[in-house]
Amino acid sequence: MGDMRNWEHLHGVDFAATGKVIHVYKLPGQHKATKTQWHLKQGDKTSAISAARIYFDSCSVNGEMHTIVFYVGPHPPDGQYEPKFSSAQWVKRES
Repeated sequence: MGDMRNWEHLHGVDFAATGKVIHVYKLPGQHKATKTQWHLKQGDKTSAISAARIYFDSCSVNGEMHTIVFYVGPHPPDGQYEPKFSSAQWVKRES
């Protein structure tokens, strides 16, 4: 995880690599789906409304790195979510 573990120290928000909320997605050029539980969090052992979460992943599409944000808000119900990216436009960065 490297620098990801430093989020709490650097920004006052904790990074977690595992949890009970899973995002499963497939991007252009991928043959199989990717699963991630990565999230930034603030508020443990409290109510869902008081437990802010940002679920995300980083990935490469057409040779360009992207950060995908799946959800921002109070802790969602535990489970598996399958976001679709069929209408996404993957823009290549200008040099």
